[in-house]
Amino acid sequence: MRNLLLFAFSFLVTVSSAFAQWNQVDTKGKKQGPWKKFHEDGKTLRYEGQFKNDIPIGVFRYYFENGKLYSENTYRGETGICMSIQYANNGKKIAEGLYRNNLRDSVWTFYNASGNIISRETYDKGVLHGERTTYFSNGKIIERVVFVNGEMHGPYEQFYENGQIQRRGAYVNDKLHGDVTIYTYNGKKLATGKYHEGQKNGAWITFNEDGRPQKREEYHYGRLEKEHTY
Repeated sequence: MRNLLLFAFSFLVTVSSAFAQWNQVDTKGKKQGPWKKFHEDGKTLRYEGQFKNDIPIGVFRYYFENGKLYSENTYRGETGICMSIQYANNGKKIAEGLYRNNLRDSVWTFYNASGNIISRETYDKGVLHGERTTYFSNGKIIERVVFVNGEMHGPYEQFYENGQIQRRGAYVNDKLHGDVTIYTYNGKKLATGKYHEGQKNGAWITFNEDGRPQKREEYHYGRLEKEHTY
């Protein structure tokens, strides 16, 4: 009986010691070692991972309230930089990319429910900065546009599902600006014109199937003033 009591006591001490190793802070209040946090129900794990001097290191896993994996972040040493893979509630991967100081950075890739890439986006400190490309389910490009500090600013292209260019132009400060050319599904020129800060401006010409001008329209900052059919 005495041996049984000693065994039970030793077991409780061991279990208590094991739990005591979680969620520790040092004398300066910095997180150290393994940490676990739970959702409001107090039972379902919210995240688990390791800290060193308040900095996450190694692999962190985050969970939905139903207990399924939401994301897995792998940190590079003590840099605050991590590669993240994120999942939908059904377990399918929906995104992967890099976080720097908890902000999206560099190239991120996003997926649909079938696992196909739907977009690639470039970030700098959590803001779109660089090229964003979106895709059809067959892998062909839908649209390619450049961002600067969260605004579309630079070359812009749209495509048909067969890969043929549909529209080519440019953005300045989030508005279409400058020359635009529009094409048919089979690659023939359909229309040309100019935008000024998001509004049609100047001459716009549409073409018929054999490439000859069909109609000319004159715009003044978005307002149609004249039109002529050839």
